[in-house]
Amino acid sequence: LARYPGRAVRRATFVDEPVLVESAGVLAPADESATSSIDAADALAARVCAENPWARRVPVVLTSVRATVVGGPGDAAAALVDASGHGRLLTADTDVWRLLALTGGHPVDAFVELEAGRLRPLSAVVGGEVLTV
Repeated sequence: LARYPGRAVRRATFVDEPVLVESAGVLAPADESATSSIDAADALAARVCAENPWARRVPVVLTSVRATVVGGPGDAAAALVDASGHGRLLTADTDVWRLLALTGGHPVDAFVELEAGRLRPLSAVVGGEVLTV
């Protein structure tokens, strides 16, 4: 990888064609992006935005979150909820039915982007396998 200079959120590009060597079955972040709660993700996003006000998306690894639908008929929305019951709505472009089908509504570890107070799930660990959402 070649990293672009700058502050958080750091960007990188592949120098060579990526090759999958082995699937670990876990999301193992290399830095502080691993959090166990929505509140910790919000705190991380606040720190990133304080360092870089132009950061629009903050990558975060959440542990033990479950996908759910909140609200009632006519105002239902999809969300991720952590173990303490705190949740965040998902971005409008999230395929919530795929996410629910993959996870069965059970707690999973997920790699997400926090953007404008909403979450965009990108991958999740289901049955020991990292799956694209």
